[in-house]
Amino acid sequence: MSVDQRSKHRTGRIRGEILRVLYSSRPRATRLDDLRILLDRASWPCSDEKLAQELEFLLKSDLLEIGNSGKKDLGSLSQDDQQRLLAKFALLSTEGGDVLPIASLTAEGILVAEGSKEILGIELGM
Repeated sequence: MSVDQRSKHRTGRIRGEILRVLYSSRPRATRLDDLRILLDRASWPCSDEKLAQELEFLLKSDLLEIGNSGKKDLGSLSQDDQQRLLAKFALLSTEGGDVLPIASLTAEGILVAEGSKEILGIELGM
């Protein structure tokens, strides 16, 4: 397996693990800083920036929603606003910011996490 193939495999597994963690915590949303810690514990460590990149992929695939932990309106933000929140999380987490975004699966994300639907670029570690 080439370096590029290993990198793609790892990225796909991290995305799958993100879905697994969010699936196991539903119906509650999960704070992104807690999600990163849970990924570390599951032997899939990644930086906040890498986490934000993979969450953006899942967001653009309509598999999850991003919101702010201080608000009860998960799902009411536009996709652009959700992407800005992710970018702010990645930037401010390295600067000690206080942004606490949360993530939750959409109905489509639940189907993928359950293995009922496959999406290229996501590998579930069943």
